Amino acid sequence: AIIGVYIYKTYHTTTHPFGYNYNPNEEHGHSPTSTKATITMFSQPWCPYSKAALEPWNQVKEKYHNQTLNGVSIQFLLFDGGENTAETDAFLDKNQITEFPTIRMTMGEKTMQFDGQVTTENLESFIKHMVTSDN
Repeated sequence: AIIGVYIYKTYHTTTHPFGYNYNPNEEHGHSPTSTKATITMFSQPWCPYSKAALEPWNQVKEKYHNQTLNGVSIQFLLFDGGENTAETDAFLDKNQITEFPTIRMTMGEKTMQFDGQVTTENLESFIKHMVTSDN
């Protein structure tokens, strides 16, 4: 029971997108298998969390977009789901986007989701961790 409480308190996170910091772990640690990474933020203009995430997102994008890190070319995409069309809804459903903002990095066939408070430091840590071959 003590171990269960320790694990719960150590690894439990809230479902709120700004409720915790990104802490890299070895779940997705790997040598990059692709030379290109695309980082996509799915946002909504009406969502206060998406609005708050735009400033750190843009700062990190300005620093890393079209740059190469550890042999991996970094690209950024912003998906603004503001248009409530059947096509937009189908796209969000297909990609299982249920909360905003959602940030994902795709490298080759692998897609990793950012789970943490959207800050410049956390986004940079996520990117560097995902493209580092030392893990």
